Amino acid sequence: MDGAHVYWTCAVPCGSDGGPCGGAVMSVPLGGGTPVTLVSNQDTPWAIAVNATNLFWTNNAPGTDEGFNGTVMTVPLAGGTPITLASAQTGPSSIALDDTSVYWVNSGASNGTVLKCAQSGCAGNPTTLASQQNAPHAIAVDAKNVYWTDWGTDVVMMVPVTGGVATTLAIGSCAAVDAGQCNAYGLAADATRVYWTNCRRAPGSA
Repeated sequence: MDGAHVYWTCAVPCGSDGGPCGGAVMSVPLGGGTPVTLVSNQDTPWAIAVNATNLFWTNNAPGTDEGFNGTVMTVPLAGGTPITLASAQTGPSSIALDDTSVYWVNSGASNGTVLKCAQSGCAGNPTTLASQQNAPHAIAVDAKNVYWTDWGTDVVMMVPVTGGVATTLAIGSCAAVDAGQCNAYGLAADATRVYWTNCRRAPGSA
């Protein structure tokens, strides 16, 4: 949300129940009222982020040929014609913003990626910040780093926003008894710390 509205996605895939693309990006005033459709005919819009002027979201597009039809989109807050920032993405899910760029994860198992693009556009050529990830799920960003959870390997990762070597911040194991951390999932960051949830406990953990 921003100071005036709440925004959300309706994740309806193309061809659901035999129909056309039914996904939409919606808004409603913070005080309540009639929801407004800002963008329609999207293929499974998923995560969403907002700044002072624009909305950004991922179209997850499941069930497409090899999963390479996902997109990262933007549109002005008042609505209009959406712009594709990146196409041919593999299951783009979570999304995050800083002052100039948009960041997202492609949640492919064993070949997941963490990417960025200028909010003004990157000519369809986003920068890859990390690759060979195993089902990255959530993403967050601060002034220096990008953080994400890797659901498939139970880790929390970090890489500079300018790119470089990825660092493991936390390690877990679903297989180990009392490992504690298992299926790292949701994620948030503030100026000093990173916070995350684990989708389930390892066997025997408290």
